[in-house]
Amino acid sequence: MKNTLYCFVLLFLLLSCSGGSKGVKVATDIVGKELQLDTLEREMIDFFQSTLEKNYGDRYAVELLIKGLRKYDYNYVLDVDKQRLKEINRKLYGDGWFASYFFDAKHMNDSALMVVPKGMTIREYRNSARFLQDLKKKGIDSTEQINFYRDSLEYEKWRPLHQRMENIAFYMIMYPKNGVSYYRKELSRSSHQALKETTEEMTMGGDALSSEAILRYIESNRANVLSDFKSDRDVQMFLTLYFWKYLCHSANIDFRTGEDRTEAVMKEAR
Repeated sequence: MKNTLYCFVLLFLLLSCSGGSKGVKVATDIVGKELQLDTLEREMIDFFQSTLEKNYGDRYAVELLIKGLRKYDYNYVLDVDKQRLKEINRKLYGDGWFASYFFDAKHMNDSALMVVPKGMTIREYRNSARFLQDLKKKGIDSTEQINFYRDSLEYEKWRPLHQRMENIAFYMIMYPKNGVSYYRKELSRSSHQALKETTEEMTMGGDALSSEAILRYIESNRANVLSDFKSDRDVQMFLTLYFWKYLCHSANIDFRTGEDRTEAVMKEAR
């Protein structure tokens, strides 16, 4: 495991500084969380790889997945082992990794997400009567922090939330701003050239860098980001996390909460 050495070094330092049982407990908790996270990431990667193999007969066919998304206008459905996915998600969401390490739950919440109408800037929308009406419909106080979203797939076309790509680049780089996060601990420190270039783009673009831009980068196989999925662990984790929404979507699981939405989807279809 890539973090094992780091864990034991940290354990030694904490034990040396504390000189007591309290330090031992803190160090043990840190090591335990590191191992728990490492195991969870490995499970996620293995699940994504096995899903690719199940759908394409090729364990590393990320490019075929992208072609499917393109062809079916981002509504492509994979054959997913739903039970296994739910078991992984119980750890991912239930233990809080999704909301505190990979993404920030508050900013993945639809209730505070306002889609800017076509033909309007964010400022125009915010100063309009329509904005006040939309706030009222959602029951949002105007003093709350509000996230505005402009569709990243097609600038001139709005999409329902379940159809569009998540703006994963923004969520990874911005949150949590302090402390440990996937972006700060793994992605931004990767030695792989493709991930170095990705983090540079994310740093410069911020919330202006869309997931579509990342998808185009992946699709181009620049710096061997697709071919190195066979062997490079950092690339494996990045692509697994990027496509996790589609694994969930294919099994009728809410990407933001990990909850099974099959019953709700069936009601909507009646």
